[in-house]
Amino acid sequence: DLWEVLAIIGALQILLLPLIAKAAWIRTCAWILLGVTHLVLSWSFNYNFVYGLPNGIDAYFGAQGKRAWDGGFFGLLSWAQIMLAGTLAQDAMQAFRTGRSVRILLGVGILLMLTGYGLSCMTRLYDLKGHSAEETARWLASPVVPDLSAAQDREWRDLLAEPPFVAPPPPSERALNYWMMDKRIVSQSFVLFSTGFALTLFAAFVVMCDLLGITFTIFEMFGKNPLAAYIINHLVNHSILGIVPKDAPLSWVLFGLATAFAVTTLFVRHLDSHKLTLRL
Repeated sequence: DLWEVLAIIGALQILLLPLIAKAAWIRTCAWILLGVTHLVLSWSFNYNFVYGLPNGIDAYFGAQGKRAWDGGFFGLLSWAQIMLAGTLAQDAMQAFRTGRSVRILLGVGILLMLTGYGLSCMTRLYDLKGHSAEETARWLASPVVPDLSAAQDREWRDLLAEPPFVAPPPPSERALNYWMMDKRIVSQSFVLFSTGFALTLFAAFVVMCDLLGITFTIFEMFGKNPLAAYIINHLVNHSILGIVPKDAPLSWVLFGLATAFAVTTLFVRHLDSHKLTLRL
């Protein structure tokens, strides 16, 4: 229960200490190696470990049947990729003029998003509807290494995954697998798409703020006090969940979102007006 966002951020910074000041090509190679290592570990035991399924190391950890959050201990490898990508983006901003930096960020961001979505399409090899029990058992032998025979006699459109930000079908229709954009296991499709999305969004803000001179007061307010905003938002969300259940209709969910954002903003604005900042 202690392994949540702040603990992950702290452990992640320790993990990256040997790499953070290295040359860009070394960090790029490390980025690739981290992703491959996470994939191999997930194939060998970590996917089942994170999801609380039988695996080879439960006996050593005493964690039989216990699920992990946000990738568990080995999820640090995937989160490290995202942080390393941020350092490379900073390198691009310092090494080139703003216009060229934006083009680099946009190009790499779009490429990563397309690659991440392409990898997520392998999740369609775990579809269950319309298949025999024998086929299903064979295809589900590994949540990481799909059976390519599941693609036979299917049109290419039938192998396209849902667009990002669209929920996949329930496990009764598609088995859980590594190739989903999955934050619980921090899959590589999630890492690639979210990193690409972040770089593209960053490029958009560089254009608006650095090239066009547009400022956003609310972003400045939250940016000066992010830790306080995070803690306040966590408490506010916990309270809102009491009136917005998981099966709430969209209209009620949007109302809860607006309320949580307004209350959080009110508290952060109060801190900002009194020049109170929470820092580690």
